[in-house]
Amino acid sequence: AVPRMFKGVPHALTEIIVKKHQAKKSPSLNPFTGRPKQSIINTYQPIIDDCKNPRLWIIDVGEVEYKGDEAKYKKRNVVSLVAFALTEPDYPEVLRYEISKDKVKEPLFFGGFAVDV
Repeated sequence: AVPRMFKGVPHALTEIIVKKHQAKKSPSLNPFTGRPKQSIINTYQPIIDDCKNPRLWIIDVGEVEYKGDEAKYKKRNVVSLVAFALTEPDYPEVLRYEISKDKVKEPLFFGGFAVDV
């Protein structure tokens, strides 16, 4: 996860392709190849669960932390808990639970969370 705290963050969720990494250089952060049903605006501290078929869990807070890109990253009225199936091709989104922002005091404060499956 690369939080959108400042301008210039092209992808909020990234991956490193180990096969392409050259040991003498820092690895490239590539856009996450999963298939979210909506674009990911801003996420923090993703978690991979310990299930037989592991999933990647993220919270998309639905807004960036800075001013100036309101047209590019339209603020959403929900915070989304999203899971991706890591054992399936293209890592499809398998769960999305949305919490209305009127139920959340400060959406940008979502950080560490636990998944109990």
